[in-house]
Amino acid sequence: MTITVYNASSNDTAIAYLKTRVKTWGTSVLNGEYLHVRCIAHIMNLVVNDGLKLVTDAVCRVRGAVKFTLSSPSRIEKFYKCVSDEKIPSKNMLSLDVVIRWNSTYLMLSIALKFILAFERYDGEDPNFHEHLLDPHGYGNGLGKPTTDDWDQVKNLVQLLEVFYNLTLRVSVSQYVTCNGCFDDITDVDCLLKEWYESPDYEFKEMAKRMKEKCDKYWGDPKKLNVMLYIAAVLDPRYKWKTVEFGKRQMYTKDNDASVVCMRVKNALCDLYDEYKGFYSTSATTNQSDGASSSSKDVEPSLPKKGLMRSKFKKLKKSLEDGELTKTEVDKYSDEVTEEDVDGFDIFTWWKNNSSRFPILSLVTRDMLAIPISTVASESAFSTGGRVLDSFRSSLSPKMAEALISCQDWLRASSPKVEECLEDIAQLENELSKINLTPSVIDVP
Repeated sequence: MTITVYNASSNDTAIAYLKTRVKTWGTSVLNGEYLHVRCIAHIMNLVVNDGLKLVTDAVCRVRGAVKFTLSSPSRIEKFYKCVSDEKIPSKNMLSLDVVIRWNSTYLMLSIALKFILAFERYDGEDPNFHEHLLDPHGYGNGLGKPTTDDWDQVKNLVQLLEVFYNLTLRVSVSQYVTCNGCFDDITDVDCLLKEWYESPDYEFKEMAKRMKEKCDKYWGDPKKLNVMLYIAAVLDPRYKWKTVEFGKRQMYTKDNDASVVCMRVKNALCDLYDEYKGFYSTSATTNQSDGASSSSKDVEPSLPKKGLMRSKFKKLKKSLEDGELTKTEVDKYSDEVTEEDVDGFDIFTWWKNNSSRFPILSLVTRDMLAIPISTVASESAFSTGGRVLDSFRSSLSPKMAEALISCQDWLRASSPKVEECLEDIAQLENELSKINLTPSVIDVP
């Protein structure tokens, strides 16, 4: 149905080639038009990194202060004594970021903000702190210690990065469906960047502008985006059409662009429904409808004639019933009231309970919600192989390596009780105590 890959030109070429092959096999959905799904986590990474290229000196000063503090055990001890003296309740430990990984920069800044008073106290107790940070070859590249304005800028930056950090965590999970929430994540980012674009701070305004341009590269062109992600939002009974239409009109400044996107989503969903209907419709439903119509025709002539008003009402009723029969499942689903948006809403259970009313559309939804919107989860699963097949186990067969990786995943998914484990250990010890474990002498020829 779809293939999710990260954004690389080689992947674009591979998907284009695969799309032509799938068409010849005759197994593609909608002729493979929406086969290519771009990893949203990778897009977010590109967006944030593009904005952080304009990072201010405030981040560099905070990084220098953290680096100086963590450079020796004695400094760490002295710093946390300042934390204790200032009665800061946080139990987090300072962490130094990896410059090429923006999420580590976010964690470093968010933790450092909790220790502003400790850094100020530490500056008065360690005379080397200020001197080393002013040294061009020292810890702070000669920029000096963080100032009050620096901390204010870092607070604003952390608020911006927190949205992207939480979004990346949400789309990278593998234990529950995320496809139907992708639309919310995209529109939230767009709204946030528009707010930051109106910021009076010039540096943050330029940062938001660059990040918005990067987002528009993937989601700004209404003719290039993959509508599968928006169809998944429409098939969420809490959102349906109105929420998607409202979100699109908030994203696009031109009403024409929003209308183009909404029309593409509607047409794609109708085409998808028609294709599934052709796959799963049976002759039984046709026979049942034919039997119902024939029986009604047989009964109708035997009925006595009614008055003029009754005959008109009967014609009106028949026209209304014919109109209801011509409605598709998509129309009926769209006309119903949306479900209440509450925490813990289980979209799979809702569609399972309503599958009898929407037999074809429920099958469409089942496949739509299985679309992965991020490659992070699969990459982390495959990266397990690097820890299993280390230099000491390089001769493991493929079957054994697969067994070890699968077993590790099963153990992580389960949460055994400690009491049960202790009982198993006690039983095992009792069994071993009954066995004579005295080593026997073996004659070696």
